[in-house]
Amino acid sequence: MARPRARAFILVWGVWTLLALLWTGREILLRGEFGTEWKRSLFWNLFNWYVLGSLTPLVILLTRSARLGLHSWPRVLAVHLAGLCLFTGIAAGAYVPLARLVAHLVDFDKAMAALISGGTAKVILVTGPFDAIIYAAIVSAAYAVDYSRRYRERELLASQLEAQLAQAQLQALKTQLHPHFLFNALNAISALVQKDSDAADRMIARLADLLRHTLRTNGNQEVTLQSELALLEKYVEIQKARFQDRLDVNYSVDPNTLDVLVPNLILQPIVENAIRHGISDSPTGGQIEIRASRSAGSLTVEVVDNGCGFRSVEDALHGEGVGLANTRVRLQRLYGGDDRLIVKNDPAGGAVVRLSIPIRERGEPVGTGGPGR
Repeated sequence: MARPRARAFILVWGVWTLLALLWTGREILLRGEFGTEWKRSLFWNLFNWYVLGSLTPLVILLTRSARLGLHSWPRVLAVHLAGLCLFTGIAAGAYVPLARLVAHLVDFDKAMAALISGGTAKVILVTGPFDAIIYAAIVSAAYAVDYSRRYRERELLASQLEAQLAQAQLQALKTQLHPHFLFNALNAISALVQKDSDAADRMIARLADLLRHTLRTNGNQEVTLQSELALLEKYVEIQKARFQDRLDVNYSVDPNTLDVLVPNLILQPIVENAIRHGISDSPTGGQIEIRASRSAGSLTVEVVDNGCGFRSVEDALHGEGVGLANTRVRLQRLYGGDDRLIVKNDPAGGAVVRLSIPIRERGEPVGTGGPGR
């Protein structure tokens, strides 16, 4: 608070000093007095403007107490009429004794001597109209500064509320994934309980590991790609225990991408979608490949399977399920843009889901931007 007030103080007194210098230059040019008279002119102009300038805090206080509004103009007008009288009276009442006090430093000229000799009443009569203009100028400047400050505060508040809303939406989307994932994992385990109890036990142990990993990163909207892949591998282990040799998952990841931040739990629903809708119904199973590369400031992650492909790309992206539709919305909320998620069928067979994520340094703020197949 001290620094802004100091800057405001310097600015205000700088303006009054500039006015005094301009007024002095005007008088010198009009009178043609380029000798020693300029010193007296400068002294008394500084004195005159500083007397008025010392009343600036009073005018600002009155302005803040009578803010402009649609229905407040009668009160504002009454406050400033009283303020004008107070401003003129104090300025004139202080001007005469102060001028006499400092007159020993620089003598009066004839015009000023005549003004001072008339006392406070004459000063009010002579300088009152000019003081009214100065008062109006200070009021106008104060209202302009106050309006600008309140406008910036409203913009800041609006941006904070927008960021909080986006964060709440992201948290709701991410929270939606946890029960969805857990229920699917439990269903996979239950399918093995009667058929292969040992495999079911292994799946339960891996599920526990996965849940512990998930809880460690639960408070983060973003994690490194390395952390996201570690979680994905635990999920894939559970699915491999279920599908045995019918499921093959390969990774083709550029080591330079491992430290890039990605949305937490972004890959699991995509891989689950590939298993559930592309591979599970095939008697021979299938393959899934996860690829990651970086170029031109973006991280590209692809999940490619050799299953049956999408029946409808539009339904996959804009459906009401948790998988790809949720992923699309999360990417839009975090990074903006409508092309962060691309879904298509591979001409050679199978499906391709491509994510485009801007590469950011850790700690840098993010922008705020279905029924499967």
